[in-house]
Order: sequence, then C-alpha cells, then structure tokens
Amino acid sequence: MRERSEAESEEQLLRLGRAVSRANGHFSVMIDRNFQIEWASETSYLIFGWSTLVGRNMTELIHPEDFELAAQSIEFHVDHASDYQANFDPSWRPDSTSIRIATAEGDYVRADVQLCNFLEDPEIGGLLGLGRFGRDLSDLATAIDLLGQSAPLDSVLPVLARLVDCSVDGTRTQIVYWEDGATTSHVAPDSEDLPDAPTELLTLARETGQVQQILDLQRQATKGLGEKFGAVSLLPVALPGSEQIGACIVLWSEPAMGLISGPQRLIHQAVRLTALAVADHQSKGALRFDAQHDGLTGLLNRKGLSQVFAAQQGPIAVLYIDLDDFKPVNDEYGHEVGDLMLVEISRRINDSVREIDFVARLGGDEFAVLCPGITDSSEAAEIAERLISAVALPAAVGEFTGKIGASAGVALGDGKSEPATLLRTADVALYQAKTGGKQRVAVSNDATTTVG
Repeated sequence: MRERSEAESEEQLLRLGRAVSRANGHFSVMIDRNFQIEWASETSYLIFGWSTLVGRNMTELIHPEDFELAAQSIEFHVDHASDYQANFDPSWRPDSTSIRIATAEGDYVRADVQLCNFLEDPEIGGLLGLGRFGRDLSDLATAIDLLGQSAPLDSVLPVLARLVDCSVDGTRTQIVYWEDGATTSHVAPDSEDLPDAPTELLTLARETGQVQQILDLQRQATKGLGEKFGAVSLLPVALPGSEQIGACIVLWSEPAMGLISGPQRLIHQAVRLTALAVADHQSKGALRFDAQHDGLTGLLNRKGLSQVFAAQQGPIAVLYIDLDDFKPVNDEYGHEVGDLMLVEISRRINDSVREIDFVARLGGDEFAVLCPGITDSSEAAEIAERLISAVALPAAVGEFTGKIGASAGVALGDGKSEPATLLRTADVALYQAKTGGKQRVAVSNDATTTVG
C-alpha cells in the first residue's frame, strides 16, 4: 500500500479543516471604507478556499444579484460611522444581511454577515464583518406558505419566532400580539417557556411605536428577568397601511446587548410577515364574528348557534324563546323603538343564563339558549323561568314604557342529537307553552310535553 506523501496529508487535513469550518460556519473579515479586505480569519480561508483574501475587494466576491443589498449595508455603516461612535453602546450588535460569497472552486455559498462599525476607532478604523455560513431559510418559505394559505396565527407566529431566532445569534424570540382593540396581549404558543415580556415595555412599544430595550437585566433582579438573559428588546410591529401596533417581537438575549437596525434584514422580513399575519387574523376575525353573530343584538345567529352545537359532546338542553305580543310595539312605536327593545331584552336574557350557556337570536323576536351539561329537565326549566321573569320586568325604551312577556320551550339532547331536530322539538314545546297561557315554560320529553 502506497504511503501518503506529506503534500497529500496536508491536502487531506486542509479538506478536513474546510469541512469542519463549513460545518461550524463562523468566519470574520475586516474591510475599509472602500470595501477592501484588510484582514481575514483563518476560518475564512478554510470555508471559501482562497489562498489569500487580504488586498481583495469584497465587491469581487459577492454574487451579482446580492451586490446591491451588500453595498447598501456597507454604505449604511460608512455613512453613520460618526453617529455610531457618538450614540451607540459598543456592546450593541447589528442584525445580519444574507448574501452569497464566491469560493475558490467557482461556486457560491450563502452566508449571513453582521457588520460592526469601528471606522471611527483610531486603532481599528474599519468594518468588522462577522459571518455565519449556510443558514437554513426554510422557516421563511414556510411562513410565506402559511400566510398564503391564510393559516391561523397559532401556526404562523411560532414559525416567524424561529425565523428571528435564526436571524440573531444568542437570542430567543417570542411574538406578543393584541386582538383588534383589546388591551390583553397573547403570546405565540412556542414562546410560552420564556419569561413574560415586561408589561411597561409592551405598553410603551404599543403606544409609541418605538423599539424598547433593557440592556442589563442583571440589574433588574427584583423583576426576576436577569436569571437567564442579559437583555430584552421589543420591536413593535405596525399593521399594514396604518400606525396601529398589532404585535411586538420580543428578543431575549443571553449576552447583554441590543440591536442596531440598518437597511433590509431578515429580521425585518419577519416583522413584515408578522404584520401581515396579524392583520389577516384581525380581518378574518371580524368577518367570522359578523358571519356568526346577529348584527342588531350581538348575540349568536343561527349559523353561530349551529357551530356551537357542532362542538358539543355531552348532554345539553335547548331553550326556544318567543316574545309575547311584541308586534304591537313595532306597530305603535315604530321599528326603531322595537329594535332598541330587542337589544334590551337580549341583554336581560344574556344576564339571566349561566356563564357557560350560549344565547342566540334566531330572527325577529325569537331567541334560543343552548345549555351544556344539563341532564335534568327541571334544571333547564329553572333557567327558562329565570329569563322569563327578567324579560317581564318593566322597561322604558324610547317612547315605550311597559312590559313585554316571553314564553319558552325546552328540549333535552346530547352531542349525537341533530341540532335542527332538537330546535324543532323545543319549538313544539314553545307552542304548547303559548297555547297554555303565555309567559310559561313547556318541557318536551319526546313523547310528552309538560307545561309549567
């Protein structure tokens, strides 16, 4: 067996070193104002295969399609050199630009490069590029695909949080969002193992639209935030076409550092996709609400009640309610007063049932209540009696002053019952209550109906 020559052994070690460097993927270069490379780490040679990099211009190595983005990034740092020196903490680190860099073999590899500005430093006088080789951008494609499918926020936001995690080294990400007009915030499910974002910073970010940061959490020991992380940054997300802040991307950094945002970055793509996802969620949420609720009273409509029915698995009771002698109110006082009276009656019915019950307006002056977990008809009848008493209390609405009565029919079923059949049974019981003298409750036991 032929022994390997010294040159062959060195070549094998070089290939092995290059493979290891590409697997680890970290390299660094120093460039001047003219993009000229002044120094490069040993891993830069191992990753890209060049025998020398010092003296070369970075513009020669960047893929033509990525040149404009790279130039913007470098020019941004050059133009703001004095600002960095005067205004920014040196521990801050910018996010990265994803570009393709040429190898000695003639192909390109994708790397994510962060530029740290030391142009105004008299001892360094250059831009330090910190690179990481071969980022997986699959989360970006997945997020775009999910948005195209109008997937729910529970599916989209964890993917975007992972995308930001990949964009900024040493961070964990959570995405906090607000429902339209609500004050309570929600957190993407994959982020629940992280600390709660500081409430005061969330409020400031939402109210001002400005990035909020705590750069030394160790000094915030009383808040219990500095045990694992050194800093937290909140990036507010404005919804498309408005100044409304619909979400915040919260970055927890292990070292005590913050962020400097330059031109286009991968993290900014995540911000834009988050804005689109939250806006889509709010828009569809409004449409879903309108489709399932009565426009006058805000109660469920027939479609909304059907969807509630479909979700039931255990025993249920259905109350079918019809107002007594409501037509004269419309005839004498007009439909505007009649509508106001329906709103008031809806409120009374809603206040009379249990918190777990569902109230719907089926149309006109007909209502229904779905009561989960009821197996005893007397319990259902008790709820019906309570709401009938509430409806019958005196009312003063517009020019109308007086009382309105109501009658109810009750039917029992379970998750296997057909909703239409159960409603029809309760409606038959309601008819028996009406013929029995109004302001009554009738309970159907399939073959018989008891009027109370």
